[in-house]
Amino acid sequence: MIDFSTEFGKQALKKLQSEYVIWLTTVTPTGSPQPRPVWFIWENNKIIIYSTASAKKLEHIRNNPNVSLHFNMASPEDDVYVLIGSAAVTASPTPVLEVKDYITKYTKGIQDISMTPESFSKAYAIRIEITPSKLRGI
Repeated sequence: MIDFSTEFGKQALKKLQSEYVIWLTTVTPTGSPQPRPVWFIWENNKIIIYSTASAKKLEHIRNNPNVSLHFNMASPEDDVYVLIGSAAVTASPTPVLEVKDYITKYTKGIQDISMTPESFSKAYAIRIEITPSKLRGI
């Protein structure tokens, strides 16, 4: 479990609660890391991501649940936060349309990709839950 009571931990938690994009890195069957920016929310000490059913990241997670995540840096003075954890593709996910925090956070982004919350929920029907176990950075 990550200690969010330290100053560094508090700042990381603030990022988890406020950032718009997080970079998810999975590993291919050949061992190659595959980073990608994803939308997410922080919920019950887990990072929640929704995906299309055809996304390669799902295959990667099923083969190797070990993942890492990090945030963009707005400036060279920003701290770096890297989370290490275990990802799971949920068997019976909560549809994204029913996750108010997610829909609230990404309403504009969903509109920007010419979708509605309903069409987004149908297209991004696979829920990924990541339980972070380590936090590092500078």
